Amino acid sequence: MADTNALALVGGVENAVTYTLAFDAQDRTGLGGARYRLVPRQHGAALGGADRWNFTSATPGLEWQLAEERPNPEMFGALGDGEADDTAALQAGLDYLAQAFGGGELLLAPRRYRVGALSLPKATGIVGSSGGFAPHYPATLNASIHTLLLNAGATVTMREASTMQGVVLRPYGMAFPQGSGEIARWRGTAITIAPESSGVHIGRGMIVGFSQAILAAGAGPIYRTRIEDMSIDCHNGISLSNVPDVAYLTRVHAWNFASTGRGERNDTARSGTAFYFGKRADWCKITDCFCFGYEIGFELEDVADCTLTGCGADHKARRPSEASSTGFKLHGRARNNRLIGCQAAAQGRGIHLATNPGEPQLTNHIQGGTVWDNAVGLEISAGHAMVSDLAMRVRGGVKIGAAAAGGRLSGLSFENIAMPQIVGDPVAMPRFNNDKPVLIG
Repeated sequence: MADTNALALVGGVENAVTYTLAFDAQDRTGLGGARYRLVPRQHGAALGGADRWNFTSATPGLEWQLAEERPNPEMFGALGDGEADDTAALQAGLDYLAQAFGGGELLLAPRRYRVGALSLPKATGIVGSSGGFAPHYPATLNASIHTLLLNAGATVTMREASTMQGVVLRPYGMAFPQGSGEIARWRGTAITIAPESSGVHIGRGMIVGFSQAILAAGAGPIYRTRIEDMSIDCHNGISLSNVPDVAYLTRVHAWNFASTGRGERNDTARSGTAFYFGKRADWCKITDCFCFGYEIGFELEDVADCTLTGCGADHKARRPSEASSTGFKLHGRARNNRLIGCQAAAQGRGIHLATNPGEPQLTNHIQGGTVWDNAVGLEISAGHAMVSDLAMRVRGGVKIGAAAAGGRLSGLSFENIAMPQIVGDPVAMPRFNNDKPVLIG
């Protein structure tokens, strides 16, 4: 191994390759070792600076250039000790991939990297464990590896076709488990998807301890986002707006990982929304996603043609604050959306349809699924609803508001539901089932 000064003493012919450690400040585990190739000199006197992949050679007119297609941050000077600021090293690695190959993956070692704001150029990625992630509980979360520790106020910005795989993101300086007072101080956004981006892929990782886990919003549309196999514990989980062309969410689990084992009653609650889909988040496909303890589980506002399949929203049963929480909320100009085989439990409202009262044509569909032990199982405050084969168990049944425009309730089943099973405005209720009295199948 050689340090930066020793590399400058090595020469040779063009395209000669040497293996060396270019940064003498790091430890000597060998992770920073890399191949360098002699290429015609393109830089001035200052080499090994901001770009961190070109260095002076002993041969006039030539310089050493990194020649690795799948580099790690240590090749650019990262320490990965969880304390030193490795922002410049990781950003250099991403920029190197973009400039040298038009994209590629920066491979994290099983370490913790403290970083500030990072920006992933087009088609670049940060990749951790190929075997997924293990830190589901505080005892192991404190020792998580393949981890980015974000400085206060920092976010990771993802751009066109970029990827984040097998990585844990948590704030620098945070220890687990977190109590209710500590949770109240969570701030910042872990990942921001930039406007005018398409093909962003986030998976097999964990995000914990922020106000917002993943945010996609802005003036420019965002296309074909994929988020899968993620564990999340933040005030708010995933928020997607202006994603008009098929965003996919699969097997995302939002739960109180950060406070498990603390035993404080309020630690089970998160004050925000686990999954939010806002204006122009159309044609989203949300499959097998789950949340526990959020004020709102799944919220669809002003969106069209989204499909939720096999999703669930649970909470702590019969808690004092139960009345305000909602498992699935569709409102504003939400229309032509479908909940298929979804489940809601221990909420103030299991499912709440509240589209604009002035637009009775806004129709949403609920097909199958189960709601149980909610204060109200299904509330239709406004809009048009087509509901079939929904099972309701324990406590609340159906509530119909005065602005409900009508629709169909068919094949509903009730178990241990207080009578009457369907309550509501006497004028609105006959609007369902083709203006016939509601029939319970």
